Amino acid sequence: MEQYHSKRKMSEIAITHCPICNSTNLRRKWSVKDESISKETFRLSQCESCSFLFTNPQPSSQDLWKYYQSEDYVSHSKSTKGFINYWYRKIQKLNLSLKFKAIKSYVPRGTWLDYGAGAGDFVKYIKSKGIKIDGLEPSETARKTAASHSICLDDPSAIQHIPNNSIACITLWHVLEHISDFYNILQKLTALLKPDGILVIAVPNYLSLDGQKYAENWAALDVPRHLWHFTQHDIAHIAESLNLDLVKTSGMVFDSFYVSLLSEKYLHGSKMNGLFNGLQSNLSAWKNKTPYSSQIYILKKKAL
Repeated sequence: MEQYHSKRKMSEIAITHCPICNSTNLRRKWSVKDESISKETFRLSQCESCSFLFTNPQPSSQDLWKYYQSEDYVSHSKSTKGFINYWYRKIQKLNLSLKFKAIKSYVPRGTWLDYGAGAGDFVKYIKSKGIKIDGLEPSETARKTAASHSICLDDPSAIQHIPNNSIACITLWHVLEHISDFYNILQKLTALLKPDGILVIAVPNYLSLDGQKYAENWAALDVPRHLWHFTQHDIAHIAESLNLDLVKTSGMVFDSFYVSLLSEKYLHGSKMNGLFNGLQSNLSAWKNKTPYSSQIYILKKKAL
């Protein structure tokens, strides 16, 4: 078993058991630098039994918030500063419509819930479609940003007031990788779903072509904010354990460009290389059926 010795002045949690298969057979895979905020280096472990990859050790819950305190963290802000942030915001409206299009035909009639709603853009978009939706977001900064744009979000503790078997669709857009106790949260969210309700999980996939190309320099590893690094195999295993059917997998085509551009920025490379690698990744996913840089998993609750 690997041993860690951190010089950081913060409390850390060492993961000794794989949260997917409970194996203790872990190996060190990469050392990854947090290029966006802290410039600290974090280690990634991989389970030898099921190949699940995760940041290890991880900042404790009382320290993790520090790694989100930056205007550069785009999901919690409205900043358009810099080339990448500017185009992220420009493309966001189109991306919202693509998200809705990807899942709407699978969702039964009823209320939606966006868990980890960031600055509330998806909540606002779904409301514009005449659909009732609530949003939960742990970051007070993000909730304040949403409120400044007339979007009301609640703290995740509000989940205790939602009746079981009452929600038609629960979405987690690039959220699950941030949640330390992700399996317990998924259990709670699954209980909230109506029979035949839909759970939507969107996460990066390091087995994509761009993920494999950049390896430990792949920006979507985003340590330590990304605690877990899921593949389709991992999501399928989780779905089975929660009595959910994986009914559809699709790609988020803009993410490969965004992540590749960010990876090139960290490597002091060129924007053209980033755009080319993003395009290659999408073409490989479309033609060769490799994973997309980010994948959408649509999970359906099995009727009792």
